[in-house]
Amino acid sequence: MNHIQQDQSAVALAGFLARAATHRVHREWLHCEHMTAYVRFNDRYLREGLVGLCLVIANVVVDEGQRGKGHLKRFLQTAAEVAQVAIEPPDYLYIESVMDHGLAKHLVRSGWTETTLTTSSPSFYRLVSEMVDQAHAS
Repeated sequence: MNHIQQDQSAVALAGFLARAATHRVHREWLHCEHMTAYVRFNDRYLREGLVGLCLVIANVVVDEGQRGKGHLKRFLQTAAEVAQVAIEPPDYLYIESVMDHGLAKHLVRSGWTETTLTTSSPSFYRLVSEMVDQAHAS
């Protein structure tokens, strides 16, 4: 893993989650190496009968020329690892309104669950603990 991106992502995410611990709904733009992400921390309806506290990734912009190089994948894994040790850890990572069909297919293959509660672009969620456990097993 690129240590510069990992460190920038980890610091940005840890700071965000620390600030979010004092607010029930918190949102901000995080600026990391080669990408910018708009994140929120709030409860989400994931499917019928399931509500979870989520770190929501609502928008991601990867720098031109850096796309397809795994920056989002590393960001999501770093988010899961940082979230697990947060003051108020979210139960899930939630990726909102995935507009790239290739990314949507990749998320399903990688163990993410598509929420059935959206009518526009698909959104996906995954347990934070499941992501961390899978990363440590591989």
